[in-house]
Amino acid sequence: MNATSATLAPRVSVIIPVHNGAAWLRCCLDSVLAQMLRSIEIIVVDDGSTDATPGILREYSQRHANIRALRQTNAGVSVARNTGLAEARGDYIAFVDADDIMAPAMLDILVSRADRDHLDLVFCNALQHTLQGKVKSIFPNAWAEPVLSGGEWMCRRVADGNLRHYVWCQLARRSWLEEAGFRFLPGITHQDIVWTSALLLRARRVGYEPTPLYHYQQRPGSLSRPADSRRQRDAALHYLRVALELAVLARGHGLSAGVRAALRRQIVCEGIAVFQLARRLPDKERATVFRAVHNRGFATLLRESAVDGAERRRVWRRLGRYALWSLMESLRRWWQPAAQRRWPPFAG
Repeated sequence: MNATSATLAPRVSVIIPVHNGAAWLRCCLDSVLAQMLRSIEIIVVDDGSTDATPGILREYSQRHANIRALRQTNAGVSVARNTGLAEARGDYIAFVDADDIMAPAMLDILVSRADRDHLDLVFCNALQHTLQGKVKSIFPNAWAEPVLSGGEWMCRRVADGNLRHYVWCQLARRSWLEEAGFRFLPGITHQDIVWTSALLLRARRVGYEPTPLYHYQQRPGSLSRPADSRRQRDAALHYLRVALELAVLARGHGLSAGVRAALRRQIVCEGIAVFQLARRLPDKERATVFRAVHNRGFATLLRESAVDGAERRRVWRRLGRYALWSLMESLRRWWQPAAQRRWPPFAG
């Protein structure tokens, strides 16, 4: 690399958050280093790992000048991604999960498409590798899409049931992200949903590449597949917060009726996930979720967000179980000795 090329900004900043990912990190890094597009910087943010991750990052950063390893106290994937964004210098931003891999042509294809069509945001197809060994496309339909606005993309994908929020199938123009001040919400597991929805509301030009360019690996015990009751409870509470954040976006100024309806459909989808997870919880954990539902007025929001009869029926089925629990909880508290009663029954 000569002095002139060293001063040029890389075409892409690849941001990889990692927490105790030593088992898969080498494969991930090797796939990014094997990209056909050579003008990239790789920013790996170690989110307080306690396994062999720091040693692997020292090894790779010493061998490869375009890898920067940053370390922070464990604060979650949102903060780690924001740390990477603050350090990024590339024309475009791509995110990779530390247990996944990129196809060699991924960045070359997406950058060429974004340059050609002057895109703020471009999505690509990806292959999901399930725990059962099956492989499926995350975008199963083949579209010959023109360049769309973000709102048009959201409306079409919600209508055909193919809205995907995964940040790893996106390439975004960094100057646009900085201009809009986009950042991930700390302390929320499913932050991809809010991030992608916010981007689509502001994106002027969105493109799509149907070629699968990313390999998403499901792992046992991952955040997207919580195994124990405590993590399932936390997942339900995270979906609750996601739905509430989407409601904030839906109240924004200047949204078309179609976009607002698409956001409301997402609120219903994420809101129903709250109750689906709560159904499988032990009584104590379910009570924690239902108290949060009550205290945030979420039942009313969910009813108001349903846009058609089918959605209303789905919402009422979920709320029926919640209402029964609410009634039983009220009765149980009412029959406690007067000194132990708390009213209203969900206070505190």
